[in-house]
Amino acid sequence: MVKSDLLLTPYQIIILPCITLIFWSLFLIVFRSDGKYNCL
Repeated sequence: MVKSDLLLTPYQIIILPCITLIFWSLFLIVFRSDGKYNCL
């Protein structure tokens, strides 16, 4: 149990940022497709 947790923590630290970047990219694409992302 402890070993599995120690192995999961580094993967989560690497996977979580990747997931956040993917979600941000998806939101940007949606805003651009809607034409509302004209703040920049």
